Amino acid sequence: MEFPPPKVDVYRNLKTGGFSIRSRDPDHFDGAYGRVVAHCKQALVGDVEFVVQQGARERAVEEGQRSVHAFVRGVLIGSGELPSLSEKQVRHWNEVTYNPFEQSDFVMVGSEEPVFTAPLALLGQETAWIPDSV
Repeated sequence: MEFPPPKVDVYRNLKTGGFSIRSRDPDHFDGAYGRVVAHCKQALVGDVEFVVQQGARERAVEEGQRSVHAFVRGVLIGSGELPSLSEKQVRHWNEVTYNPFEQSDFVMVGSEEPVFTAPLALLGQETAWIPDSV
């Protein structure tokens, strides 16, 4: 019997420099719903929603202190040491970034266009990449 991939939230861990994976699926990770279940350097997530909890963002900006209020939500396809994108492959992906002190949403690097969903997101090296067909 094949199980669907687990639903997760993935966010940058400012203490480790990598990413934290939080379970959003009560049927995976031994019922650890809402808890961090892994840390990784890279993650590949499908059926992506870029989430910013605006109330928590406003508090972070007011206090001048970062908090976990923005993340990539979707299904975990893979994590750990994923293959690097070649220079040729990077041309077909767009970098996405988020800074609570500069934007209220995730945005495309360069155009500053807001990004809310994507079919895939590759997270690594403190940034996110989505296919340019989005």
